[in-house]
Amino acid sequence: MLLLEKLSRKAHYASLESRQNLSCLLNRQKFSVAAADQKIINDLRKDGVHVTNLAHLFGDDDSDDIAKVFARAAADLDVTDKGVLPSYLQKKTSSIDMEANVILAKYPELFFLCLSKRILNLVESYLGMRSAYHGVALRRSLNDGLEIGPRLWHKDCEDFHVVRIIVYLNDVTKGGGPFEYLPRTYGLNYSQLKTVGGRLTNEDMLKIVPEIKMRPCYGKAGTVIICDSANTFHHEKLQVTQQRSVAMFGFSSRLPKNRELAQKHFPVEALKDQLNPLLSSSQLPYVYGWRR
Repeated sequence: MLLLEKLSRKAHYASLESRQNLSCLLNRQKFSVAAADQKIINDLRKDGVHVTNLAHLFGDDDSDDIAKVFARAAADLDVTDKGVLPSYLQKKTSSIDMEANVILAKYPELFFLCLSKRILNLVESYLGMRSAYHGVALRRSLNDGLEIGPRLWHKDCEDFHVVRIIVYLNDVTKGGGPFEYLPRTYGLNYSQLKTVGGRLTNEDMLKIVPEIKMRPCYGKAGTVIICDSANTFHHEKLQVTQQRSVAMFGFSSRLPKNRELAQKHFPVEALKDQLNPLLSSSQLPYVYGWRR
């Protein structure tokens, strides 16, 4: 029975990937971007990652206001050494996350930040199809020495392509737990890692990959990392000298390989009364339409 289930799942994934690839071939020409955004797309296709900043991604006119909102959110997350956590924060495996309803109440502009026409066009030009918006997370990673969860090397499995946009809310230097990745051009796949075990700690990865090939992304508050996290091995490097706060946004196709996982990032169904008055009709398919 387990073998049949495994074969059935594999056939389903193959069929779904074929449908997505066909959709991409048929629709890619419908999407066009400016030269600056084409550079982002080219980097995602080649290395899997593009590093930029708020001004370049969201525009000089808006970046100062956006930075102020991020700074307020960072202050709300910076409470981990002050005893009991406030009720609006939830303890995860290696971090604390702000509750989704609190994000909508205090920082609704952050939920909508990546629903702008420019960002949606950028994502869909890369995917070659209409996208699904997973929502936003505000996270404080703890300096606890635990190499678990997102600190293990991995590829995201919500879909065949997942566009993840990460914004540093504080300066991230050596020892501060930077986002670290292995360029797609290195060509590593999971089958090559079977000999090192299932957890893929940094020590495990170094048995296969020279450290010089790994690329940590250091940067000041406001640094933006765009990644195809389903096709790029990456992890959150272990915090050693400081904690780290980030905002994370996610996208996939509207036929994601793992719909349940994709839907877990932001519980929009539970927050409809809070969210619906804020959504435009053009945004509804990105937020709700793909979740059926």
